[in-house]
Amino acid sequence: MTIADFEIEKIENLSFLDIEKRFNENKKQPYYKKLLEYYFDYNKLNDLQNFRTFPNYFKKIKLNWILAYEKKQNSNVLAGHAIMCKINYHNQNDLPENGWSGSTVKSFNDEGQKKDMNTYVGLFVHIEKNFREKNISKLLIEEMKNQAKKENKKLIIPLRPPTRFTSDYCTMKFSDYAKLKDKDGYHIDFWVRIHMKFGAKYLGFCDTSHQHKMDVKSFKKFFGKFSFSETGYYVVKILGGSHNVHYDKLEELITINQGCIWVEHYPH
Repeated sequence: MTIADFEIEKIENLSFLDIEKRFNENKKQPYYKKLLEYYFDYNKLNDLQNFRTFPNYFKKIKLNWILAYEKKQNSNVLAGHAIMCKINYHNQNDLPENGWSGSTVKSFNDEGQKKDMNTYVGLFVHIEKNFREKNISKLLIEEMKNQAKKENKKLIIPLRPPTRFTSDYCTMKFSDYAKLKDKDGYHIDFWVRIHMKFGAKYLGFCDTSHQHKMDVKSFKKFFGKFSFSETGYYVVKILGGSHNVHYDKLEELITINQGCIWVEHYPH
């Protein structure tokens, strides 16, 4: 199987409601049905949105989708997808506050203020399990870059590095983690490294890209029984990885922080 075996479909500048309508109208196609499950079917973790410290305007902004699918005789199978929004941006001193979350807010505000939406922000790149080792990530990143080039826009991405949520790195200060490099000068995280090998430049980091605060009862409802005694940090296995959460005994609050590493891609 090669890149040539996959088809690309682009959905440009649609609201979340219009996306849902399109997916529903075409849900007989397996790849549309899969996306409906991801973004529109109820999941208990959807309720985590209620505990975000910063607003999330993902469902209030216009989005660009890039879908990669394997074309078969009777159906098309989703291989991966990417989602982008647009903002007004100039340089790395102008990065959105609060990373991913802040990008959705900035997109909403910038469009409302009729600013020049001169930059794409990559919000998601997701590869289906059966297609990971098939260069789909490279295909989607190239398509994102091509879209930016076509419209003469910049492309920046707040990457959520998976290795941050391993026992080796979850307790490290994010400012230190963001600067870790391997012997070849790339970041030690494989997802950040992939982008850098495709030509991305490091811009900076944000340690509050996704932040949630909740009481202990709500935390246990979502994630199971954990013990918290004194104020401090606790490593817990949640959300598919190791997270160094903070417990405030006085307020009875738990804070979950997920940071991002900002990169910029330069269209060819």
